[in-house]
Amino acid sequence: MARGLSITLSSYVFSRLINFLTTVGLARLLSPADMGLVATALLIVYFVDVARDFGLRDAIVFEPTGTAETLATAFYLVLGLSAIQATATLAVSGVLAGGFDRHQLGELLAVMAFFFPVQAAGAIHESILLRLMRFNEVAVAEILGVTSKALVTFLTVFLGFGPTSFAIGHLTGSVIRSTFILWRPDMPKFVGAPFSRDRARSLLGYGVNIFVTGLVFVLRMRSDQAAIAVWVGEIALAGYFLASRLPEIMISGINGAITRVVFPSFIEAGRYESGLQRIFLSTIHGCMALIAPISIGISVVASDLVPLVFGESYEYAAPALVFLALIGIPQTLGWTIGDLLKATGRPRTLMIVNIVEAAIIVPVLWTVAAIFKDLTAIAIALFVCECLAGIARVVVTHAIGVASITQVVAAVLRPATFALLMGAGVLFVQGLADVSRVASLALATTVGIAMYAALMVLFDAEAVRKVRDFLRKAN
Repeated sequence: MARGLSITLSSYVFSRLINFLTTVGLARLLSPADMGLVATALLIVYFVDVARDFGLRDAIVFEPTGTAETLATAFYLVLGLSAIQATATLAVSGVLAGGFDRHQLGELLAVMAFFFPVQAAGAIHESILLRLMRFNEVAVAEILGVTSKALVTFLTVFLGFGPTSFAIGHLTGSVIRSTFILWRPDMPKFVGAPFSRDRARSLLGYGVNIFVTGLVFVLRMRSDQAAIAVWVGEIALAGYFLASRLPEIMISGINGAITRVVFPSFIEAGRYESGLQRIFLSTIHGCMALIAPISIGISVVASDLVPLVFGESYEYAAPALVFLALIGIPQTLGWTIGDLLKATGRPRTLMIVNIVEAAIIVPVLWTVAAIFKDLTAIAIALFVCECLAGIARVVVTHAIGVASITQVVAAVLRPATFALLMGAGVLFVQGLADVSRVASLALATTVGIAMYAALMVLFDAEAVRKVRDFLRKAN
């Protein structure tokens, strides 16, 4: 399992890095208007993709028998669902091109529509590989996919395909990935295999909860971008989308890795209340020690980071990044509490919490976007909502008797305080130094790392040990 975790995390980090570099390259090569088209197309596809495989891939991974009939039925269901998704995307592209005179956006979506059946063709076979713990083959498929996507994207940009280059690269990467998985010599061939209605009902019943949770997650995590696309415009969305990628690739990626490592620990400790409390408090302490300095660090250097990474054309999104980066702190707290609820047999509680949060966050963000039409105002509103959601989840943790509010606050107080002191120190040094953006960013990074490391080593050695242990497990 440790080797599988290492392979999975390594491929995940590599894929995230390549995707991020592809995004940076596109931002540099395309105009803000063209980048806005890419961001809008991605947003539409993201919402259509919420129904991806309807949880059937997870069902296959955890299916105790995995009979040929079950696998074939899941394969047909996933292909059928992908056909519906592709048709819906093509319909949207036609409406945009014909009814709203958005020909470029329609062209982008028309190409990306084929991503759904291509991805679906290898989805069940990938689940089989995961169930057999053949993580290295899945990792190779992932790496081949993102690498070919990047190469084809840049090639087509230089050939003059403009924003459509992203869609062509995205589709090519999916073709390479699915082809590699399907061509494994021992992979089953489902063509002509029987379809079972009974197995279909069972598989779809399993997928309902996953679909609802995924839908709520998408509504919550992308409602800000949807509101910007509707009320502010695509050029504004381009900058906001790019700015959000910085904390997303670092903070969300780390949270995802943490989940894979600590989630089994929560399950194992679930039957012993005192043990569960100890592991939970230890986890949020370590998570905050890792995430808080990254969030605050990105926030305080946002004015230099955005133009240096993406170009001067997107400098208008830097103030929004100040608050988008800070969201990582309450999100990390909420993420860990979500893992706790799942591990203690309370997925329904988590679903209700997610639904309530989305029911509040979505209308708030859309109202702010409609009134202010300002990226920073939307980012501030999202930050406030995420803070309130994090507080609410702490209250839930107190209500189920795992840890009191005081205990949770005590667990996060020191690393959060040290991160704030680090941020203040960086801002002070930046104010004294009249240097270029590159030098300012380098100085801020050096001062921030040194200051936070010194505070943690001197006053919170326990958190340093927890972070070190987590990184050792991940590798």
